Amino acid sequence: QAEDGIRDYKVTGVQTCALPIYDGTVNGATLTEDRFGEESSAYLFDGEDDYISVPISESLKIEEDITLSAWVKRDASNYWTDYVIHVWDEYYTIRLDQRNNNSRFEAFGRGAGSWDHVGSSGNSLMNNEWMMITFTSTKSADENSKSKTFKIYVNGELRNTQSRVGNRYTINQGEPIAIGSNSTGNQNFFKGEQRNIRAF
Repeated sequence: QAEDGIRDYKVTGVQTCALPIYDGTVNGATLTEDRFGEESSAYLFDGEDDYISVPISESLKIEEDITLSAWVKRDASNYWTDYVIHVWDEYYTIRLDQRNNNSRFEAFGRGAGSWDHVGSSGNSLMNNEWMMITFTSTKSADENSKSKTFKIYVNGELRNTQSRVGNRYTINQGEPIAIGSNSTGNQNFFKGEQRNIRAF
């Protein structure tokens, strides 16, 4: 899908991840079955030190309109915040914050160098269930405006829309993208399963 601009992380049964031509490094995460029971079609993260690191190529330095999506199955985590995908300083990210004594969670998205997020609202997302989280950021029609429209969806259903100010800082040119932790791979580890991480 490179020709249409989509950078798509897909599990392929080998210990790399592709977006689609960029090799990532798998650190501890292990292959497992997906929501359909298909073997070696998702990655299991232990919530302790597992993550996947992807070099931030030119085409992944997405500073304006962006869509992020991922299928996740979250387990109760040791962290208040787990990162599904994280670019340095949350230039763009999907994160999950625990709720209801760690039995549920709320999803948040952020992009375009904003200081603010949009959340899925409340504590209605259950642990141990597969769901698709999607975040979008679109710029204003006014080319001189830094206003962005953030939206977050769960299983294709729009859960929240917020107007945010973007372009407050520039994207880091050297830090990698992380799947399952912060960009440096030393905290905020996701616990559970993931597949089909997309950024475009």
